[in-house]
Amino acid sequence: MATPERRITPRLVFPEDMMNKLQKFQVVARENGFIEDSESQDGSAVWFRNAKADVGSVVHRSLCIDGLTNSATVFWETVPSKLNSITFRTVSALREWLTLGVENYK
Repeated sequence: MATPERRITPRLVFPEDMMNKLQKFQVVARENGFIEDSESQDGSAVWFRNAKADVGSVVHRSLCIDGLTNSATVFWETVPSKLNSITFRTVSALREWLTLGVENYK
């Protein structure tokens, strides 16, 4: 009987300084009420969502930490069916924006 062929999904390897930045993005996400939702098959992106829906919405704010672009993007709804997003290249900018609150962003 032949052994089944094992398929291994290749995972991207990131330089240590980039990995530290991506981990810092994750720490900021968790500190601000985001929980991990899913990861891309190749490991290049991790998706988070807010544990609770935004005020006046049934939509949970989402955050994608992308290892290919070395950035984090937040997605949120302002009115029904209007999706907004903003991308951050630095951990400090993401932290500041989340502290300010999406309600203050126009």
